[in-house]
Amino acid sequence: MNNCRLVYSILDDSSFNSLGVPLILFFSSTIALIVFFSSQKNILLRIIGVIFYVYVIYGFIHGMAESYLYISNLKDIYNSKKYKKVIGTISDYKERKVKDGYFIDTFKVNDVLFEFTNIDKTGGYNRVKSSDGILDNNKTVIIKYLDKNTNNKRNIILGIEICKKLKKGLVNFKTKK
Repeated sequence: MNNCRLVYSILDDSSFNSLGVPLILFFSSTIALIVFFSSQKNILLRIIGVIFYVYVIYGFIHGMAESYLYISNLKDIYNSKKYKKVIGTISDYKERKVKDGYFIDTFKVNDVLFEFTNIDKTGGYNRVKSSDGILDNNKTVIIKYLDKNTNNKRNIILGIEICKKLKKGLVNFKTKK
């Protein structure tokens, strides 16, 4: 009997499934450049406008490509099972409010520290407790994560399963694949 339920997977991250916003930004900035270019008589200002446009579009495209590759890499790690896994009970769960609307949540599972913010919308689980987060003290979990020694930042949560405790306090560790 499986008493663990998958509640988060990096595979469900839909950050880059829709290109609607990037396309709208690209087309609106192109229209703004055309309007600026056609209304401006000064050749120097026209050149500066084109250079600025190219710089902004390059930065935007570069940032989108970098983020997409980062998420794709995390999904590949998850699919190939090159992650670490910790099984245990959440302890020391803390939510710190840093600024208005900006929170940092931390907790431990068997002395493995996890930290995430609600500002970082890519790169693993990031739903803080105050924004309908599903994690809390004393929940028994299986967490699949990318080790902080691998990415030089923090432990990145790639998958979470929440388990029911059995009468003896043990957990049935059969998980869905």
